[in-house]
Amino acid sequence: MRAIKYPTYADVMWLYDRVIEASDGGLKGFRDEGELLYVLDFVQNDMYFPDFLTKMTFLVHRVCHGHIFLDGNKRMGLAIGGLFLSINGIYKPSLDYLGRMEIVSYHIASGNIDEDLLKNLLADIIAGKDYNENLKLELYNAVLN
Repeated sequence: MRAIKYPTYADVMWLYDRVIEASDGGLKGFRDEGELLYVLDFVQNDMYFPDFLTKMTFLVHRVCHGHIFLDGNKRMGLAIGGLFLSINGIYKPSLDYLGRMEIVSYHIASGNIDEDLLKNLLADIIAGKDYNENLKLELYNAVLN
């Protein structure tokens, strides 16, 4: 098994600048920089996050829902997941991920989608599969919230 690569603080800050620029601006800066440092460090703990999928779920959910930045948290949650996939050489699913997760990021930030549902969604995206009927129904009910 290949070692998992993690985004660094510098990677995330570079990405944040690109995300804000690409979306015609926004208020740049942190609401809680310590939270970002915590997330980037804690995700590397294999006792809590034993596999790639669990790590990715934590990263995306915590950045999107954690309101780390003054602006762009949903966009950054989406972007950091794409970054995590690409730095680990998972390219094809990273393209699919961006399209399928764009609307989901809003519902993560609003608290409608928890980590369990997100993990199931990400598992199918990474596997290159469509969501099964039960997962589609679960997602539909979460979005209706």
